[in-house]
Amino acid sequence: MDIEPTLWQEGTGVDNLIIRSNTFEKCNFSDWGAVIEIGTNIAGKSAETAVFTNVEITSNKFTDIPSRLMRVNNVNGLVFSGNTVDTGEFFDKTNLQGKNYFDKYCNNIDYSDNEYTDGGFLDGKKIAQTDSVSVWAEVNSQF
Repeated sequence: MDIEPTLWQEGTGVDNLIIRSNTFEKCNFSDWGAVIEIGTNIAGKSAETAVFTNVEITSNKFTDIPSRLMRVNNVNGLVFSGNTVDTGEFFDKTNLQGKNYFDKYCNNIDYSDNEYTDGGFLDGKKIAQTDSVSVWAEVNSQF
C-alpha cells in the first residue's frame, strides 16, 4: 500500500492471498528493496496496524536473488513455508542476500520448513530479523 496524498494511491491491503509453486529467478534485478515486499507507506509513515491478513507463500523456489528475500510489515497471519532459497552465483554476495526482515506491525508469522541450498553463504548467519517482540516465528528452516 503506497499512498502519497494529492499524488497517487496504490493498493488497499489484502486478505487470503496464496502464492504457491512458483519460481522466482533473478527477481529484484536492480536490488531495490526485496524480492517480496509487503507493507505500507502512507505519506512516508507506516499504517501502524495490519492491513494484510492471511498471506501464504509456500512451495516456491527463489534463485539468483541480489537482495533481501522478504521485507514484511503490517501483516497478521503470514505463512512462509516449504520454500527453497538459493542465492546463486549470478549476483555478488552481500550480507542481506536471501535474508528476511519483519517490521514491528507483524503478528502470527509461521516461518518454517524452508530449505537454503546456498553453498555456505547463509550457513550460520541470521536469516530473519525483526524490530518487534510481537512476531511469533517458528524458525526451523534447513541450511
